[in-house]
Amino acid sequence: MAAQSPIVSTTIGAEGLPVIHGRNLYLADTPEAFAEHCLALLDSESARKQMAQNAYKMVSSQFSWEHAARVFESILEKQAPSLRRPRSLTGSFTGSLN
Repeated sequence: MAAQSPIVSTTIGAEGLPVIHGRNLYLADTPEAFAEHCLALLDSESARKQMAQNAYKMVSSQFSWEHAARVFESILEKQAPSLRRPRSLTGSFTGSLN
């Protein structure tokens, strides 16, 4: 998906991913269905491009480093509301390292 290629997968292969059959990828759990979806993509350049584009948009919005950082920051804020952003590390140190 991140490589902007159309995908045919089994339901197990896509387990846990927020995908929609026919939009982000094709799901197929039998050899016949898998072959049918592959042939459909091979037959239609517009379908290949649209599915690849939809999949890439989903992956880049849900699995980017920026998204992961926002989710992590949200978790931290819920757990420790007093911690917002790191303070500058340029202040003087007055403690002991021992």
